[in-house]
Amino acid sequence: MPAKNVLQKYWNGTDWVELHPVTKASNVIMSDHISVQDKLDTHLADLSPHGRFNHTSDLVYTSGKLTRVDDKIGGVLRQRTTLTYTGDDLVSVNVKLYAPDGTTVTSEYTDTLTYTAGELTSAQRTVA
Repeated sequence: MPAKNVLQKYWNGTDWVELHPVTKASNVIMSDHISVQDKLDTHLADLSPHGRFNHTSDLVYTSGKLTRVDDKIGGVLRQRTTLTYTGDDLVSVNVKLYAPDGTTVTSEYTDTLTYTAGELTSAQRTVA
């Protein structure tokens, strides 16, 4: 059966007026014979585990510069990034990764940045 568009009208006593009803999603059937509401419910159920993150990042600024970022999962510290500056130049970035207990460091590395006349000339990573 071909799809049809139905235009509803009602007589107001002097003229025919178009009626624009609000259609419930459960009453709209897609071409695969599944209602829009069912498709929406399925989609939301599929995304539900991904929709609620409990990740947070605490940012610490000193003299207007970002100096530390603590990334937490469920309130437990999982990564700490510490940034060090000389003047306006970022000279080192230290990253510590933590075990799920939030205290045991599982790995650590430091990126050291070198400048000449205000221009970045090298970056070196040291793994602890």
